[in-house]
Amino acid sequence: LFTGDTLFKGGCGRVDFPTGDKFSLLKSLSRIKNLDLDAYVYPGHGPESTLSFEKKNNPFLSF
Repeated sequence: LFTGDTLFKGGCGRVDFPTGDKFSLLKSLSRIKNLDLDAYVYPGHGPESTLSFEKKNNPFLSF
């Protein structure tokens, strides 16, 4: 799963830039959270992870 700047290991993208959109980020995170699969997560930068790890440990997927 290539997540770009939406989901990182233990975190998520930023919305404090002029083009940031909190609603769009939360919508994308919700779609990722609801995926019924376990896949490797490849963010735009930083370490890879797995979707099951992020669902259990990432506070941005706990909503």
